Amino acid sequence: EFLQLKKGNKKVGEYASKFEELGAYSALFYHPDERMKCIKFEDGLRPELRKAVRILEICDFPTLIHKCHFLEGFDHNKDNRPKSFGPQFNKKRNNEGKPYDRPQWKP
Repeated sequence: EFLQLKKGNKKVGEYASKFEELGAYSALFYHPDERMKCIKFEDGLRPELRKAVRILEICDFPTLIHKCHFLEGFDHNKDNRPKSFGPQFNKKRNNEGKPYDRPQWKP
């Protein structure tokens, strides 16, 4: 069951606790190089989260879990940003905003 463990729709915290619970019975979990444990944990993450975490090359398991929590929250908050700025917003207002007048340079 440990070898097939995937994050799926679980939160990072739920996945991490299940990983540690099942990993206690695996020889991989007690490997002297903690990087092996981190790689196995990363393999079970969603592809977009895995890609972001792999770039960081974290070798410390508690740090890896902390960064995964942060990235999961960052990804969730990305959709909640206000979308009332930029050229798309001006199009919605029928270009009622003032056009930008470029300052003229006088030598």
